[in-house]
Amino acid sequence: MQFINRRRLFRSGSAAVWAAALLSAAGVAGALAEDVVVTRQQTYRGSVKSVTADGIQFELPGKGMITIPRAAVTQMRVAAPPAVTRGIAAYEHGNIREARQNLDRVVFQYQGLDVDWAEKGLLYFGRACLHDSELPAAAKAFEAFLKSYPESGLAVDARLGLAEIELLNKNYEKALADLRELAAPFDAQLKPPAEQIPYAAAAYLNIGRALEAQQQLPEALEAYLRVIALYPDQKLYPAALYHAGLVFNALDQFDKAERMLNELNDNYPDHDLAKQAEPVRLAAGARAREQAAAEKPAAAQP
Repeated sequence: MQFINRRRLFRSGSAAVWAAALLSAAGVAGALAEDVVVTRQQTYRGSVKSVTADGIQFELPGKGMITIPRAAVTQMRVAAPPAVTRGIAAYEHGNIREARQNLDRVVFQYQGLDVDWAEKGLLYFGRACLHDSELPAAAKAFEAFLKSYPESGLAVDARLGLAEIELLNKNYEKALADLRELAAPFDAQLKPPAEQIPYAAAAYLNIGRALEAQQQLPEALEAYLRVIALYPDQKLYPAALYHAGLVFNALDQFDKAERMLNELNDNYPDHDLAKQAEPVRLAAGARAREQAAAEKPAAAQP
């Protein structure tokens, strides 16, 4: 369980006040068993029940519910509900269905609470809904995230999610505008920090998808190749190989199509996209050999 420091409201010197408040009353062991919210005026110990526009709904033992204005909070320690803990763990282990089932129960109840698990839970719920093509639910979660946590380091992920929803709804121009804005910071740097590579890969992969859907194949191919060459995120790399292979094939560059799809098949044989690409891979290989055979006699002529 972590102590959460409110970035905007924490002032130097208040750590001593926080420590003294936490050590008072029942002592350290007792304090750690409860949620603790510290304001400029006092410390509350009890249980956080939910967050509303008015503030944090806080239950004081033996005294009932009170509302603590969020703007008054300087520090807090709040335990994650078991459903959120299970949902976050399930999502991070790739169990999307279990993640969504757990997070759906409580995630909006704690929307706006300034703790890591509330941020992750809301974002992961949106991602799980997007994975299941529940686009309205995904959009609701992403929009709620950006409203509650606009300065979060995870905000770019929520914005990417909304852009992908526009793409899936075939609003290609809106999707492209949003994705290009998200990709702009990466244009000026050859290699972004490791933690930003997944965001760069997602932006350019979806730029490629939007352009491919509009039959702008050379431009789409450039976006896919950028992912492959510069942003080889492990999760999105197979999709970049797949789409690049299909576009090369559509452009009658069969040797390059086969090369991309061979890499997909060799390195990710169990991936769904490898299985989908297999007929194209075999056909591209055959066409590539035909092209090579046809070019040999022409090259041999004086």
